[in-house]
Amino acid sequence: MNRIAVGKGVKVGAHIYKVRTGQHITDRLKEGSFYGRTYHSEEKLIMLDSKLPETQFSQTFLHEVIHAVDAIYLGSSLREKQVVGIANGLAQVMEGLGVRFIK
Repeated sequence: MNRIAVGKGVKVGAHIYKVRTGQHITDRLKEGSFYGRTYHSEEKLIMLDSKLPETQFSQTFLHEVIHAVDAIYLGSSLREKQVVGIANGLAQVMEGLGVRFIK
């Protein structure tokens, strides 16, 4: 399995989304019962629960990146159900290719 660290940021179009993990982020996410969140304001930000198992972390990262792609290229037109379906399918493809995103 090729484990790729998500690092501190990911570029979507001309925008760089900062990627944040850690206990403080996990605590903030738990308040809203989220595994991840994406913010599209001036400071583009993806927050990820650092306590998730590797496979779920990877899927959640892809889910949040799809939200970013949707915001930049589609004007946030995807419904959550569509994002979930695309993220789950893409996560399965990536796992099948031996690629997993990690903290």
